[in-house]
Amino acid sequence: MNSRKKFLNMLGLAQRARKLVSGEDLCLKSLQNGTCHLMIVASDASFKTLDKFKKKCYFYNIPIIDDFSTEELSIAIGKEMRKLLAITDGGFAKALQEIKRGDRDES
Repeated sequence: MNSRKKFLNMLGLAQRARKLVSGEDLCLKSLQNGTCHLMIVASDASFKTLDKFKKKCYFYNIPIIDDFSTEELSIAIGKEMRKLLAITDGGFAKALQEIKRGDRDES
């Protein structure tokens, strides 16, 4: 199984474990109250949304990933049209980052 598929499967697992929030308002609240460990923004999100969350993540020192489309993210978590995901568990965030790092090493 390639690392892209592993990453998306791990997102689905995080959703089922309730360690993930989605949508702009919930992701923003997660950043502000310190429960966000990793932010995932769809690659096809608007420039305004992407810029806003990149700045927020930089301010709060939260890693951000923007390599997946809205369709891929939505299918992975079983919800329609999700462009923003916040991982609220440190273990899931670390595992997702390791999978992503492995993807870069393979390239």
